[in-house]
Amino acid sequence: ATPRKLRTVAARPVPPFPSKQCGRLLALATLGLPDAGVDRATAKKAYFEAALKCHPDTEGGDAAKFTKLTSAYEAVCARIPEP
Repeated sequence: ATPRKLRTVAARPVPPFPSKQCGRLLALATLGLPDAGVDRATAKKAYFEAALKCHPDTEGGDAAKFTKLTSAYEAVCARIPEP
């Protein structure tokens, strides 16, 4: 009897890391901003409004959400050229 040949299964491709554009859109969505035409003043205003609601020192504040907002704001401002 001949040995049975084992079937090889093709490995599934690993999904690529999220693109920088995807990260930017996620950061804009976290701040509640549209995906086009955002300047520093608009980003700053949206950040401060959202940060007031979830700051850990306020009643009902959430430290994790505040940290996420802060990192999103920094990511958005890093991609906006300074005037």
